[in-house]
Amino acid sequence: LQNEALMNFKEESTFVGYEKLGNTTSVIGLFKDNKEVKEINDEGYIILKENPFYAESGGQVADTGFIKGDNFKAEVLDAIKAPNKQHLLYIKLLSGIIKKNDQVLTNVAKERRESIMKNHSAAHILQKSLRELLGDNVHQAGSYINEHGFRFDFVYHGRLSDEMVCKTEDLSNERVDKAVDTKIEYVTLDEAKKRGAIALFEDKYGDIVRLVTLGDSIELCGGTHVNNTKEIGRIAISSIDNKGADTYRLEGSTDTNIELKINEGMDNYQKEAKMLLSKAKKILLEAEDNNIKLDFNYTPMKEHFTSYKDVVERKNKTEELKEKVKNLEKEYTNLKQQQSVSNLDKYLSQKEEINGLTTIITTCKDTDVSTLKLIVDNLCNKFDNALVLLANINNNSVNFICKSNSTNDNIHCGNIVKDLASKCEGNGGGSKNFAQGGGRNATDIDKYLKEIKESLKD
Repeated sequence: LQNEALMNFKEESTFVGYEKLGNTTSVIGLFKDNKEVKEINDEGYIILKENPFYAESGGQVADTGFIKGDNFKAEVLDAIKAPNKQHLLYIKLLSGIIKKNDQVLTNVAKERRESIMKNHSAAHILQKSLRELLGDNVHQAGSYINEHGFRFDFVYHGRLSDEMVCKTEDLSNERVDKAVDTKIEYVTLDEAKKRGAIALFEDKYGDIVRLVTLGDSIELCGGTHVNNTKEIGRIAISSIDNKGADTYRLEGSTDTNIELKINEGMDNYQKEAKMLLSKAKKILLEAEDNNIKLDFNYTPMKEHFTSYKDVVERKNKTEELKEKVKNLEKEYTNLKQQQSVSNLDKYLSQKEEINGLTTIITTCKDTDVSTLKLIVDNLCNKFDNALVLLANINNNSVNFICKSNSTNDNIHCGNIVKDLASKCEGNGGGSKNFAQGGGRNATDIDKYLKEIKESLKD
């Protein structure tokens, strides 16, 4: 935009896009590779005498559409403001060649523009509702408006609850339902301030400003808006985030784009719910394999979302699901432990008396550590002079729990586990009466356990 060709191009171009979405006009300037050119046959920039395409500004995206003449057809992909206030259109030729002074027929993409207008007007109404509910200390910190929705950043020194966001949405829709005509005026900046117009007053304004009034919402704005608030249809907030430094970002959409926009905001909740349900399914299947009966009920949410209340409900349902899965996992662990402790026969069958010491030294598979400790406790407590050592194998790794209530000074659980873990390429240790550890190589575990029994015999 700072290139010399554009800086020197001062021929006047008039924006007619407030009143028209198409017109017949002429090409007054063509630019490519930072130079003014006489013709374009692929893509480049043009300036029209009377231009209906809105150039991106004030947070509102540019219009798109098509232009055609006797010798060409082209798509308008973007529009930006040139240094001398003209609107510079970025075009891509679909056929033919466009030349300076060509007569052209313009066509702004109507449905896209209408969606942008709805979202822009909605942003104004939302700001008014926020200020009414939270106070005049709410100040706009930026915005972005396109055909899919709106983003509105604002400063507020306080906490925003979901309940307050829902109230903002409801109050905004009450304003929409009043079906008031939009009023556009050109007044002095002083007059606009006297009327209480909202604006980013640190921005630069001329002596005459454009005042947009939508019911009781009054703002300085150069953007495009609906003719009547009823055209907005409905406003929905899809998300609100605290960006730090008392700055919030509110996003949403209007009319037929609401469901798509809210679904975007639901993505994280949907992904989390899917992961939680997958975890619950895995627990239930594992419990079934172990003959443990568990109850788990979950009612899926509706699939069509139309308001921030639905977002809050989804958030709450996800938290509820998280708690249910947590409780399911806890219940399964408890029942599995009870099952393991109530059936110690397979461990008791490994009992050996060695020099007056009751020993249970054996392996097991895929048992969690908390259950393993319970099993060892229960086994050891059954005898007066005992040593219990369980080696739990998972794939090729192993972990050990060892407990003894023997008064024999030669029986030391910590030393047994330390030596055993070292042989299995791991580490461990503990006290005379209790120790635990693990290793990553369980290949020769049976051999090592046999060696422990032999050492006890000696």
